[in-house]
Amino acid sequence: MSKIFLVPVLVAASLVAACNHGPSSDSQDTTSAVKTAVERDVGKVSSGYTPQLLKQPILGFYEPGFPYTVRSQSGAPGKPSGITLEFWGATTADVHADVEKKLLQLGYKVAKTNSANGYYITTYQAEGRGDVLVNVAPKGSRKMYAPGTVGTAYFQWSPK
Repeated sequence: MSKIFLVPVLVAASLVAACNHGPSSDSQDTTSAVKTAVERDVGKVSSGYTPQLLKQPILGFYEPGFPYTVRSQSGAPGKPSGITLEFWGATTADVHADVEKKLLQLGYKVAKTNSANGYYITTYQAEGRGDVLVNVAPKGSRKMYAPGTVGTAYFQWSPK
């Protein structure tokens, strides 16, 4: 379970703890106790976030050149695979350039590309290898797990 999802639980626990101290003649003490508990618990979650790093390079050779955390990963041997990274400290253009530079160096060619408003969708192909689709997008309205996330990079590839 992600630490971000613990915030509502921590807030609720803090409210219950603060309100279960019996009747108080001074409601400001209760309000202050709740506020302090919430600030303490939310601070622990955001400052204590630990990014989930790749267990192995994407496609066996691609290592991101930007700060990231793994949002989701799917696939099984011999089947199409995908991975979504959340990133920060770079723009979508920077991330797209990093991916493209490294894939071109490894012999891939751009088969199809489309970009607009910070979105980059590119399909790469290489002789004897499956296609690689890379979709780099700004944060938008999607809920992000990592604090400070500015966008996502989705990689999908099929075995050849």
